[in-house]
Amino acid sequence: MKIFNTPILLFVLSLSLLVSTNSTAQSSTSPPNNFNGWYYYVAQIDISPKWGIHFDGQIRVHNIIERFSQSTARAALLYRFTPSTYLAAGYAIIPTQIYPEGYLVPEQRIYQEFKIKSKKLVKDIQLCHRIRSEQRFFGLKKQLDEGEEFVHDKWLFKDRFRYKLGAGAPIKKFNPDLGNKLCAGGSAEIFLSGYNLNNKGSLLDQYRTEVFMDYAFNKVVSLNLAYINELKFNGNDIKMINHNFKLTLKTKLQFYKKSK
Repeated sequence: MKIFNTPILLFVLSLSLLVSTNSTAQSSTSPPNNFNGWYYYVAQIDISPKWGIHFDGQIRVHNIIERFSQSTARAALLYRFTPSTYLAAGYAIIPTQIYPEGYLVPEQRIYQEFKIKSKKLVKDIQLCHRIRSEQRFFGLKKQLDEGEEFVHDKWLFKDRFRYKLGAGAPIKKFNPDLGNKLCAGGSAEIFLSGYNLNNKGSLLDQYRTEVFMDYAFNKVVSLNLAYINELKFNGNDIKMINHNFKLTLKTKLQFYKKSK
């Protein structure tokens, strides 16, 4: 598909990284650096050759194991056009702990996702493109009388668009019949927000780069270890740099019989 011309996409992502670096140089103060642990469980359930269900749950912890930061429960229905291309729509509940105040900000999120894997390149390297559109609703707190707790009585809408370019390749296949193998790869992802553009004058919301190792025990269960460098923006400046260490357990189940 010509829309996914790889040289053009690499140029776009390189340009966004240049913008990120330039923003850091222009910032009057150095942004804070945080170290976080992201712990995921991802389940993919195929109910037919075309239809599937995606579920993931995660917990994010500040300073790896120090204190709770955020959790996610997400579910989606997906439709496959081909084995390497799908369209999905889902819903997520994402509460975030605000410090030092100590209250939770609830978020409800609706999202749509399109994902396509390219043909394998040199030495089995495969590119993956993911486009995601998000409609996010944040609970706003209301101050009650003295001694009473915060409640959430209104919702703030924020939109966001994400594009992710990933690349991965197998390092070693231990037992091809069982699907037992070790893979490695990386990705770059850009986040754009119309809400930020209207309120802060900057379309760029976040920029992430990731490197990972993935070990498949068999065709059903795999374990993924990754490092994600995450830049969060406030206007034209970087307001925060997060160093995220992610551990993900994945399962893939098939509830139909393949036709012979």
